[in-house]
Amino acid sequence: MEQHPQYVPGFLDKPEFDRDFAAREQIEQRLQLLDSIVEQLSDTKVLLDHDNYHNSISFYRNVRFLSGENVPGTNVIYEDMKQFFVASPDAPLPPQSTETNNK
Repeated sequence: MEQHPQYVPGFLDKPEFDRDFAAREQIEQRLQLLDSIVEQLSDTKVLLDHDNYHNSISFYRNVRFLSGENVPGTNVIYEDMKQFFVASPDAPLPPQSTETNNK
């Protein structure tokens, strides 16, 4: 429209179009920034999920061991937790810590 103003229809409000176009560019820049922030937060969440999962397994394995050793109070905890750590037949269990392997 800038290069060929003679073809802009009279009913088209060119200044309004220009304002809308400028606003759209500003929104696009903000969306790109937000996309970057969302990606960074998502990546951070994945790392935290990984840490939490492995720490939970370590805790569960320790409670399972203590329950097997008949440490008072651990059997109830083990029974409550074991439903969340059912091994899938397809998925191998994560490696156990060396402390548990030596027992």
